[in-house]
Amino acid sequence: MRKIPILTLLLAISVAPSCPAREKPGFCIFNGVTGLPENMESVNKAISRSRVVLVGETHDQANAHLAQLEVLEMLHKVKNRKTIVGLEMLNMKLQPLLDLYAGDEISEEKFLKKSNWKKEWGFPFELYKPIFDYIRRHNLRAIALNVPRRLVARVARAGIEGLAPEEKRSFLKIWSQAPIRVISSI
Repeated sequence: MRKIPILTLLLAISVAPSCPAREKPGFCIFNGVTGLPENMESVNKAISRSRVVLVGETHDQANAHLAQLEVLEMLHKVKNRKTIVGLEMLNMKLQPLLDLYAGDEISEEKFLKKSNWKKEWGFPFELYKPIFDYIRRHNLRAIALNVPRRLVARVARAGIEGLAPEEKRSFLKIWSQAPIRVISSI
């Protein structure tokens, strides 16, 4: 089995004095392993050495999504067409719809309606729009990573053991395929 260099970044809104000075204030990028703030030069170097970049954020914080966008821009600049964006807010069954939207084949309005965005994810689309716009503008591949919301809710309440046998098989099958779908696209 081959090893894939992975970079993990945590994005946070920070007023901490330890956060490096930035041209774009309002957020700080932390190393997901050390927990320490990173300057953009070291982030860019780490991105260039990595095949997979994992970026965590706080869903309801606009600046966290702007930091995600900045990392995506750096990643795309370094990796160019090899950039694939995994999206946790969409379940895997929505992949065909995501393909249409990312390919600029359907409107934002149609995408939001057909994906049932408000119910499926719940956070305002405006927070994510700059990332989706970047994906569309640069014709990047996007992958829906999540399992269906009803299964997520059940697992959150009762654990995997709380699922009916068929739901458990479905959940485990879908969940186990997510890394394969992403890695096979790299």
